[in-house]
Amino acid sequence: AGESAICTCGTGNGLNYYGYAIEDLAEHCEFEEVAFLLQYAKLPNAIELSEYKSKIIAARALSPELKAMLKLIPKGVHPMNVCQSAVALLGTLEAEKEDFSDQDEKIIRLLGVLPSVICFWHNYITNGVEIEFASQQDTIAGYFLEKLHQKTPPAEFIKAMHCSLILYAEHEFNASTFTARICSSTKSDIFSAVAGAIGALRGPLHGGANEAAFGLISSFDNVEEAIAGVNDKLANKELLMGFGHRVYGLGGDPRNAVIKKWSKALSNDHKLFAISEAIENVMKEWGIDTSDTHLGVTYALDVNPTVDIEVKVEQPTSKKKKKDEGNPTLYAARCVETGKLVSDLTNPRRKYWDREGNASAAINSENA
Repeated sequence: AGESAICTCGTGNGLNYYGYAIEDLAEHCEFEEVAFLLQYAKLPNAIELSEYKSKIIAARALSPELKAMLKLIPKGVHPMNVCQSAVALLGTLEAEKEDFSDQDEKIIRLLGVLPSVICFWHNYITNGVEIEFASQQDTIAGYFLEKLHQKTPPAEFIKAMHCSLILYAEHEFNASTFTARICSSTKSDIFSAVAGAIGALRGPLHGGANEAAFGLISSFDNVEEAIAGVNDKLANKELLMGFGHRVYGLGGDPRNAVIKKWSKALSNDHKLFAISEAIENVMKEWGIDTSDTHLGVTYALDVNPTVDIEVKVEQPTSKKKKKDEGNPTLYAARCVETGKLVSDLTNPRRKYWDREGNASAAINSENA
């Protein structure tokens, strides 16, 4: 299909965006920082990040035409189809220029408007409420959770959402990316490419796999039932969606290990985490890696209004010993080729900054 400088996965060094290890990005960044990285091939400094956030915030509002369409979509429709319909309509209302010169503006518009789309539709179709788009939340994660639940979300829930958005922002030549590339290769507009990509992502053999995995997890009442049930299904050679990954193989999907920490932190001993972990262990006994075991549980605890848990969360911490204690927060970048922390501050793809927007002192990659 081609080569990509944006993302590498399954190459022996896990998952990387422009050379940055996904574990480092998920631990140290907000989603907007990673979105900026994927859009402009570098991490933003503080000024760039502030301006980028302001543009996304300004892009949140829905036009009367878009609101009218969303009101016509009935309850029970899959949210991915809602997003796809909204993107397609935006392509007619806010068409991209023929020379693609405003493509970055359209990307920012989609980043701002899609959380509003899904939250407006959900609240209108469920409660008959038309949400307002003004918010004190300056991130996509915080804004989405606030508008979905119509109340201020706990800080830990926002951090978990940041983590999830970062982990699943990019994955090289997956089905939805490939769909978008095919569409854009015909010189079609960005809205058509994204609408097609959403359609591919919606399927249970792609993005919908975590939804299917959660369906399995939530079908069991306790750990014992889950262990017996999954063993029976595997013995009968039943297909279990969301388990096993053809790219990562037996090494496992690195995203699952990261999101598992948040699944555990948000659960507060909720049975869903215990069941998901039990299924994960059974899968490992059968030699199957777990790709989507914990993402669905995290979403259920973080996003689903019907899951009732006490909000008493401790942020998961990294077990890695940091060598930069006492210094400004660093965006630790790992080299794809070596897996070590990079020290080259001259390469725009490998710069990292402190929160004040100053280039940090180089980390000695030989000692990292």
